[in-house]
Amino acid sequence: MFTSVPYCCPVTGVPLSLLPAETAEYASLIRDLDGTLPGRLDGLLASDPSLTDPTDRQVIYPVIDGIPQLIGSQALHRTQGCGVESARMQEIVEETEIYDALARPFRANLEETARSFCGPALYRRFREGENLEGFPDPASVWLDAPACADTQYVAYSHLAPLKGCVFLQFGGAGSHAIKALLAGAKFAGLLSPSHEEILLSRELAEYLGFGDVFFGIRGLGERIPLQAGWLDRIYGGGCLHHTDIRNSIPEIARVLAPGGRAGFVDPRANWPYQIWARLFGRTRFCGAEEGTHDHPLDLDQVRGLTNGHFTRIAVYTSGGLLRYAVVILSRVLRIEPAVERAAQLLRAEQRVMSALRCHRLFNNFALLLER
Repeated sequence: MFTSVPYCCPVTGVPLSLLPAETAEYASLIRDLDGTLPGRLDGLLASDPSLTDPTDRQVIYPVIDGIPQLIGSQALHRTQGCGVESARMQEIVEETEIYDALARPFRANLEETARSFCGPALYRRFREGENLEGFPDPASVWLDAPACADTQYVAYSHLAPLKGCVFLQFGGAGSHAIKALLAGAKFAGLLSPSHEEILLSRELAEYLGFGDVFFGIRGLGERIPLQAGWLDRIYGGGCLHHTDIRNSIPEIARVLAPGGRAGFVDPRANWPYQIWARLFGRTRFCGAEEGTHDHPLDLDQVRGLTNGHFTRIAVYTSGGLLRYAVVILSRVLRIEPAVERAAQLLRAEQRVMSALRCHRLFNNFALLLER
């Protein structure tokens, strides 16, 4: 387990420290918690009793498989609640089961997973010891999402350079955290409610030789269990819209250091999405993640929530019929377009749609934030 992370309770914000199993304090807490411990416990994160509200009990969270379980509902003294509305928490529970099941098989073949997550070109360069400076150029090396290649490039460019940064991937299976380490990040980690996604990303980091600079936290974007101002960069690919942005956006601002940057690529709410949702409910468009709770983001709401929290806010919108065509090619026909060519085509489509004033049809965007 990575020990240099400034953890905090996601509900109270009180700092937490790792208690090694061989310490007397750990043994004392184990005795006090007898009967409430999870079966696979291999550590505890606990607050200093002097920092805890005297009307409450000491804040304690389990560490399972070396992964801190920093969701309010996982606290071993559950006097604070989880800090998330019950309906939202139910969504998280349902989605976690889906993403656990999707991540689990990737752990069986880390060589193939590394090539897939990094992309063949980046993986080859890394294995051959080539210079990986220049992130995110060339795009053919660093980009991995043909259907939103232009927005991903814009978001990556906003985050560059990554050398020497403390980087957090906001949701997902860890591919962007791994790429951040390849690009020279000092530390990189994954925040996800999915235990299996974190196990996968940690094993992949260890396989590639980055185990000592990778951290994984089981937690929620609405309640990021990190002390304020520790992160230099945050990236989320298709994950911000799985959170309640009324809570997650202020949290993102809180954990970024002054001058820190965040970039997100997410679907935008528009009338085609609304029609699809009315007709097919939670059925994904050519997707493998059936049953997840997608909430495409309204840009006016996003702008309203980011104002006051960041010194710089920019939005790049894109995606029309061509993006849907790329999705169909890759997910249905299993034809993977060259990512650099896809970026060029999507940028061209974006210029044409902008000239025709078809902004309301854009279905994808990059949100660029600076603290």
